[in-house]
Amino acid sequence: NPLQALRTLTFDAWLEECLEHGRHLPLINLNSEGGVRDTYQPRALFGEYLQDLLTRLIHAAPLHVDIRLVNDTVTDIRQTPSGRWLIQGQHERHGPCDYVHLCTGHHLPQGARSLRHAVQIVPDRSTVVVKGMGLTAFDTVASLTIGRGGRFVPDNSPAGLRYEPSGREPRILAFSRSG
Repeated sequence: NPLQALRTLTFDAWLEECLEHGRHLPLINLNSEGGVRDTYQPRALFGEYLQDLLTRLIHAAPLHVDIRLVNDTVTDIRQTPSGRWLIQGQHERHGPCDYVHLCTGHHLPQGARSLRHAVQIVPDRSTVVVKGMGLTAFDTVASLTIGRGGRFVPDNSPAGLRYEPSGREPRILAFSRSG
């Protein structure tokens, strides 16, 4: 099953595959044994991994699944009464869609947009899925919580702080591929 194979293609397994097939060699950092275990890899290489996974997912999708990539600056996302989604891009409207996967990046064109601005289009109290637990995930969660008026206030707990929501935060479901 091609989709099952994607579920188990970890970043390390993908790096091993790249070494075996001679792909991305200038970007891959090797350990003292010539492997990738316990090495730090550049973000650009992780981006190549994500792009490769997306390409494989598109090719492995069942015929009844229609995946559309929208390379546009999204200015609004609205849910229709039927539960489907309409996406307003800077250049055109997209949809209706059953699911929307909003991808952010670190190298935005002309440096004009920030992650904080990008998550403003997420409707209040909607549900947001954050895939991964890296730096972008933390930036995204902060933008969706304290960026919407939530704040940490002193209390008598062992941590000394508790989060006080603003009421505008979405429900955030965060997960990583490795558990």
